[in-house]
Parts: sequence; C-alpha cells; structure tokens
Amino acid sequence: STSTQTSTSDVYTSELLAEKYTYVSAEYTADPYKGEQIEIPIHEAYETGTGTIMDSTDMEASYEYKNPVIQMEINQTGSFTLNVEKEAIYYISFDYLSYDNSILPVEMTMKVNGEYPFYEARRLTFESQWLSAKEKLYDRYGNQIVAVPDKQMEWNNKYIMDASYRYSMPLGIQLQAGKNTIEISMSEGNVLLGNMYLNKEVEISEYTESKKAEGDAIYTLQGEYPTYRNDSSIRALCEYDVDIKPYNIKNKELNTLDGQSFKEAGQTVTYEQNIEKAGYYYIGLNYKQSDKSDFPVFVDVKVDGTIANTEFKDYPLSYGKSYRTATLQDDNSNYLSVYLDEGVHTISFTISIDPIRHVIESVEAIMSEINNLSLEITKVAGTNKDKYRDLNMESYIPGVGQKLYDYKDELEALVDSVRVYNEEVDQIGTFSSIYVASSQLRSLAKEPNELPYRIAELSTSVSSVTRFLANLLDALNKNQLYIDRIYLYQEEAKLPKSTGFFKSIQMNVSRFLTSFTDQAYSVDNTDNSHLQVWVNRSRQYLEIMQKMIDEGFTKETGIQVDLSLMPDQNKLVLANASGDAPDIATGINYAI
Repeated sequence: STSTQTSTSDVYTSELLAEKYTYVSAEYTADPYKGEQIEIPIHEAYETGTGTIMDSTDMEASYEYKNPVIQMEINQTGSFTLNVEKEAIYYISFDYLSYDNSILPVEMTMKVNGEYPFYEARRLTFESQWLSAKEKLYDRYGNQIVAVPDKQMEWNNKYIMDASYRYSMPLGIQLQAGKNTIEISMSEGNVLLGNMYLNKEVEISEYTESKKAEGDAIYTLQGEYPTYRNDSSIRALCEYDVDIKPYNIKNKELNTLDGQSFKEAGQTVTYEQNIEKAGYYYIGLNYKQSDKSDFPVFVDVKVDGTIANTEFKDYPLSYGKSYRTATLQDDNSNYLSVYLDEGVHTISFTISIDPIRHVIESVEAIMSEINNLSLEITKVAGTNKDKYRDLNMESYIPGVGQKLYDYKDELEALVDSVRVYNEEVDQIGTFSSIYVASSQLRSLAKEPNELPYRIAELSTSVSSVTRFLANLLDALNKNQLYIDRIYLYQEEAKLPKSTGFFKSIQMNVSRFLTSFTDQAYSVDNTDNSHLQVWVNRSRQYLEIMQKMIDEGFTKETGIQVDLSLMPDQNKLVLANASGDAPDIATGINYAI
C-alpha cells in the first residue's frame, strides 16, 4: 500500500512539474523550423470527431471564411492529420471565431500523436476581442457607471500558448517527419475553427538605438477607454485623484483603467489613434503600480500588433504609491521611439510575468520537494511524537539537513536573480515571504534531529515554510496596473505637469465638502412610495442593478424601485426592530 501511494505521488509530481514546457522543450532533439508559413485548410485536415464541417452557405455573412470550417461545441472532439516534410520544432496557430455570447474565452485541450506534448497543452485558451461601448452610461444620480463591452464577432488568429501566460511567447511543438495527428477536445465555449498554420519561431528585432522624435505633435489617449480588450472583465474606474484626468469634484466620472481588473498575465488592452503627421514618436504613460512593493510589473508593448524590438518586450513599470508620468526608455535612459505613418495605428499593453517565470517554477518545485520531505519525516517518526525518543534523522533520510540548506540557498539565489530590477533596496518588499522562508529553513537545517517535532514549521502550519512560499507565489502573480493616460508625442511637445500643491489642496477640500451632500444610494434618499431594496454588495453592483431596473423592469411594469447601499447586514436586524425594514434585502447571509 505504501509503495502504491509513493508511486502515485511520484507520477502526480512528475505530471505537474517535470512535464512543463520548460523541461520538455529542453529535451527537444530537432531543429527549429526556418521556412515559410505552411497553411493547412482545416476541412482537409479533419479526419474524425464530433465536430461539424460547415461551408459558407451554412454560416452568417459575418462568419464567412475562405474555405469550409469546423464547428466545435463544448465537450466535442476532433482529430486532424497533417503531413510535414521534415522533423522540426513548429509553432502552430489557428484561425478561430467564438460565435456565441459567452463572456468566457474558448478553452480546449490538445494532444499530438496521442499524447499531450507538454503539461500546458491540457488547457489552451482562445480569447475574443471586446469593444468599448460607444456611449457613456449614467445612473439616475448623474454618476457615470461601467458600460458593458460588446463582443466582436470576427475571425482571430492565435498561436498555441500557455493559458497562464507564464510564457508570453508561443510554445513550440516537435513534429515528426510525415504524418502527425492533432486531437482537440473542447472544454469551454463554442468555436468555429479555421485553418491551421505551421510557423517558424516569432522573432523580435534586437534593439540598437532610438531615433530622435523630431516635431511638436502630441496625442493623448484615455486609458479607461481601450478600443479593444481581450477580457470582458477589464473595466474603467473612478478615482478622486487630482493628477487623473478627467476629475469631477461633484459627480462620479470614470477616469482610469481599473488595476483590479487589469492584473492577470496575458490580459491586453489596445488603443487606436489616427496619426495626422508621420514621424517618430515617444510613448508616455500616466500610471500607478502600487501592488508589487519595490518591484515592477512587466508589460509587452506592441505597436500595430508587433513588438518593435527587445526593449518593448517585458518593459518594467516601476512601483509607486501614486500616479506618475513616465516615458518609455532604454537602459541608458534614452527615450524609446517608434515610427508611425499617417493613418490609424494601434498600441497595446499586455501584462507579462515572463521575467519571473523561473522564480515561480523554481518555488513550485521547492514546495513540492518540501512536501515530499515532510511525508518522509512523518513515515519515519509517525504522527505521535515521543519527546523522550531520540531519532537520528540523517540515518533514516541521508543528507536531510543539507537538503534544507540547499533549498535555502536556491531561494536566496532566486532573489539575487531578480535584484537587477531594483538595486536600490536591500530587501525587495514583494519577496519578503522568501526571506522569512529562507531564515526558517536555516533554523531547521541546524538541528535535523528536531524535524519530527518541528514538522509544522516546515509544511503544515499557517506560519510554515510552504505557506510563506505560497504567499510569495500569490504576490508574484499580482500585477495590478492602473492606466490614466497614454501619450504619443514628439520632442518639442510638452507633457502635462502634475497639479500644483495649492491647487491640489483646493480641489481636495472642495471634494471633501461635496461628499457631505452626496446621497446616492443612501437609505435616507428614497421615496417611500417606491419599492425599497437594500443591497449588501459593493457600489458597483448597485449602479449596474439600478440602471438595469430603471431601463428594464420599471419601463415594463411602471413600478419604481430605489436601491440602497447596506454596508452591514446587521443593520437589517436593527431596522426590523424599529419598523424601518425595506421591502426586499439581497446579498444577505442565510442566517440573517
């Protein structure tokens, strides 16, 4: 039984860790493909499965494609055959269209020649593009509220990529010469699959220098209104900060991209701008990144869908507690420029964790090894520790003390590997958990015979090494980025300066005084002849609910409804006792 459990554990660990793309790709024996793109018509490659071949006569005009496509719905499968002339590492991409109204991205799994090529192939995502609403929405109190974006029903193309976006570039797959079979299984959403493509590796030009952006043109893009986004949850936010534009003292106005919605690796916001004067332009940002203490958030900056050079790949946006205006620059503090012709251009920002991927994967591996070591210690000492019994742990688990020292050294080396991103501090705040875990490992390693009595410090308690490392992973995956404005400007143009000290005080005082008169969604600002509903949710919920009720329910029934914010559900008990209870209360714990 013990042997079976150990074997199962080893297989599980191997599947999660050893089969990751990082390790699998290191074992590839073939050379990367260097030829031209190979296009494979999807209907010709389709062999068997539960998907449906559809031609243009079966589809709406907006879904038309150059040849028949494969319609695949959730839980359906499809097998595709492709022949390649030579064994090589190929980068596969698909044309696809998510044609339903789901807000979730399409998800699928992919096997190559009967096996998953790497662990990441168990979950592949294909996102839709979402358009910002054409008109601003306001509630009954004159406050701007978040408008629901519109799903763009059009064909997209995407490479096979890691769904967690630890790799921000496409993943290569080694295909054998001759016949290869690709099996796809849908796990989320419905999709039309267009042609497959076999590509060479996506290459980014090496940075050499930046040209001076001569001229005086400047274009300002509002960060809260991206033209496209690849996640419907990315939204705008209202912040009462004098350095954010627009700033409204009285009414709520959405004025920045909400970092709590723009935080996941792979999320992308794209902005369109018509350039009237061709030339080189600098890229400036008024942004706030206050999530990763003493450490940057990284973004891939694309212009017209392409990363111009290596300096725009994984660009670090430094930590700061307030908004700052900064221009993208290289390591020598020279401004980075891009050439833009006359006409419409796009600029995109994609959150990346590629530079810290090695840290995340190494910490996960260390956590797995520590958990395995804890099981070994428990097997030796049992669950009932006898304090009068002395155990020589080195005789049962040779080198156990050195293992803990090795984990400590590896963790400290990981911190050293990222210190280049902030050399001004002795200890990086985001990595505080790793410092504690390292110190704890050192203490445990000094007395390995005490490990059975200190097992909680290693892996089981809330203050254990593994808990601190788990906290580190949470911190590293946080990438909240608030974007107020984006500037495309030239040398002689002047970026707006921050609000002066006295002007800032004046505006903040005015806002403070105005807040006393703001009775939106207050219990006291209601009409007793209307239906009274108290909601134990955030204000954002209320704003959307009130808008839907006013435009739908009230218009259809004639019944007026007043929603009120209830920050504490216990208030409902007191209101009931005093006879002031609402007609309806939502978001309430079942016990209340």
